[in-house]
Amino acid sequence: MSLSHVVLRAVGAIAVVGCLGAGCGGPSSDEMLTTERAGERADFTAEVGACPEGDESAEGVAAAPFVASVAEWFEIDLDNASESLAGGFDRSSTATYRIPGSELVAGQDSAARHAREIQIHGSLLEGIDAARQAGPGSRALIGLGGPDVDGQALFLVVMNKSGEFAFAGHCQERLLTDPMTTLLASQGLSMIELVGLTGSELEAQLGLATSGDTPGPAVLNPEFSSLQELEGLTLVSVVISPPDDWRAPATLCTRIERGWNDCMPLDGSIEFPQTVSAYVVPGGSLEFWLLDEAANLMRPIQRLGSIEVAQDLQPSTSVVASLRGRLAPDGGAVEAPVVQAELATL
Repeated sequence: MSLSHVVLRAVGAIAVVGCLGAGCGGPSSDEMLTTERAGERADFTAEVGACPEGDESAEGVAAAPFVASVAEWFEIDLDNASESLAGGFDRSSTATYRIPGSELVAGQDSAARHAREIQIHGSLLEGIDAARQAGPGSRALIGLGGPDVDGQALFLVVMNKSGEFAFAGHCQERLLTDPMTTLLASQGLSMIELVGLTGSELEAQLGLATSGDTPGPAVLNPEFSSLQELEGLTLVSVVISPPDDWRAPATLCTRIERGWNDCMPLDGSIEFPQTVSAYVVPGGSLEFWLLDEAANLMRPIQRLGSIEVAQDLQPSTSVVASLRGRLAPDGGAVEAPVVQAELATL
């Protein structure tokens, strides 16, 4: 697939908010909290965000980009939250509640405590009781969205003093807690390190493309690239072999510092392994990126990894790249991506 024939477009993230913020349907929160789960994590998280067996309503959402969309953090004042919510709350719908707490910004002191009106799905508020039951030192934090979702609460995460965490709300265990646990473990991070971060800082911690390192849209193609742009580059064949279950509305591309090479769709329309041509700099690196289904070069989704190119690489040599990780069904991210490569002579 030649990038010169791709129509670029931006893809909004509001559809993800619709599923997470709206609770995704399903049984009531009371029924949800009685679902028996194996003790995979600490006891306090065992029932938080449970998804009843057989409920598939929460499939297809990428956790990391969703968490990275948070615009503001608000820590709930657990000592006074009960009084503020004494009138109860509807566990099945979104409404505005007056919640006591304070805003958090990484590297700054917490703002003075005050009551704030927050639009939030009722099932998320069950995280308040979960935080209390987790014991002294536990916290409950709300992640608020930006103007595109009118500042609505995107999630509520509960943490105990040991750093164990869980996202409250219907099916949030499957949507957020499990994938974020895997992602953070693979990067040697803890949830507490994300609290207060927003924008490019948060994206960088989660391994997503940021405004500071997003590559430009230059495309390396002999049909329209100048001789100066291609000078010193070697054109090689790259055999790309992702996992068999990588099927999603997304695109896999390679690039070097000078620009992008050809891409291939991950929507199931082609079979893998697949061979593409790529310009490389001998002795440099070849990067692998995840893009949306339109191959939007202006907003790549995630850098999956890179491989080092041998200094004496010849045009007759093929680079065989194997990719690993879990591709989200919506194509929004790859959890714990790994890129491995070996050389083969054509």
